[in-house]
Parts: sequence; structure tokens; C-alpha cells
Amino acid sequence: EKFVTPNVLDPNYAFSESGKFRCPAESDDYTVDDFIAYIDTFPMVDPPEIFGMHENANIAYQDQTSGEIIGIALSIQPREGGGGGKRPEDVVLEICETMSQKVPDKIDVEIAHPTSFGTDPNTGMMVSLGTCLGQEIDKFNRMIGKLKSTLISLNKAIQGLIVMTADLDAMFGAMLNNQVPDLWAKVAYPSLKPLSTWFEDFLQRVDFFRLWVNNGKPIAFWISAFFFPQGFLTAILQGYSRANNIAVDV
Repeated sequence: EKFVTPNVLDPNYAFSESGKFRCPAESDDYTVDDFIAYIDTFPMVDPPEIFGMHENANIAYQDQTSGEIIGIALSIQPREGGGGGKRPEDVVLEICETMSQKVPDKIDVEIAHPTSFGTDPNTGMMVSLGTCLGQEIDKFNRMIGKLKSTLISLNKAIQGLIVMTADLDAMFGAMLNNQVPDLWAKVAYPSLKPLSTWFEDFLQRVDFFRLWVNNGKPIAFWISAFFFPQGFLTAILQGYSRANNIAVDV
């Protein structure tokens, strides 16, 4: 509808909002070479507007492309140590040992505070926040288990005690480049942080939920600590709805 339309016969018609892309004036007298010369005046890189997209699409594309280039550059770096420095194996082994010591135990719901998974006295059902907390704990406990098992496996693989699988080799390269391994990212929350700050953020999130379980409902919530913040907001809405007998969809 934008490109194949009788409107292209209008000298003022443009294919994009900026007006850069339009049929040339007096094109009835143009030869093939004239059309080619006119097309050559267009930008070398097509802007998003010609495809009906917002300018921010170009920013997202450039960010993705630069990330891929950096990833390729890091992946082809030699793994051989030189100049008397530490070998890559020693660096990753040190990271594994440090992280293994810091990875917390799973959150134990058996010792939870009475208010953490309390029930509504009117309905006898678990409060909405308790349901939300249980779902978050399941995800964090799964994440803790994955971190512990893969760190132990990578440690053994580096020492030659077990086979270095493709997943462990990819984890080795990621940790060497301060990136979050795919094995962890698959069970973790979305994050753009590098590995060092990602791990510290993970520890703080686990501490937040552990305190919630052990000490009861906090007076303030760290909303960005949740795997699924929308679920927390829905739980708040449901809790208010049940307490005041107000329909959620009103």
C-alpha cells in the first residue's frame, strides 16, 4: 500500500516520513542510468523508517551487532597464558573455588516464620503473598542447585577428573570473559550484568527471600529481586481484593 499505489504519481508523495525516499522529479524522462544514479544518492545503510519502524529499532540492532562482534572477539582469544601470568585454567579454577564457597544453601521453607505462609482466616486459603513467595523460592532453589552442581563439575573438569563437556567448556570460556554462563542464564532471571556483579546481585536476592521466610513478611519489598515481579503485584492486588471484598476486575 505504501510502495505500489497511484499516489507515487504525486510529485509530493514520499515513501517515508522524513521525505528522503521519494520518486525523482521528472522521472518520466529518466533512463536506467539516471535511476541508478538517483538510487546511489540514498544512504548506504537503510534507516528503520523505510521499513515502517521506529528509530529505536536501529539502536537495538546496533547494540545486538556490537554484542555479537565483542562475543566473537572474546571467543577467539588464545587460552594459553604468557608473560609469567596465571594460566586461564588457574584463573577459572580460582573463580570456581571462590564462588563455590559463597553459593548459599537452599532456602528451607520448613523453618518459615508463621506469617511468611500464613492463611486467610476468612477463607482458610494461603495468603496471596505466601503463594508468590513459594513460587519464587522454588525458582531460586533450582538456581542454587544448578550453580552448585556446575561449579563442582567444572572444577573437576579443569583438574582432569571428569570429561570437559561442551557445556562445561562454554562455561569455562564465559567465566574467563566475566560473562554469565548459558547453563546459569537458562535457569536465572533476565539480567545484563557481567558475571562478577551478577553473582553478587544473586547473593543479595537470595538473602532477601531467606530473611522473608525466616523473619516473616518485610515492611518493604525489593521488587526487582523477584523472578516475576508481575506475580508479586498480582498477589498484592489479590490480597487487597480479598481483605476488602472488592472484585479484582472492577
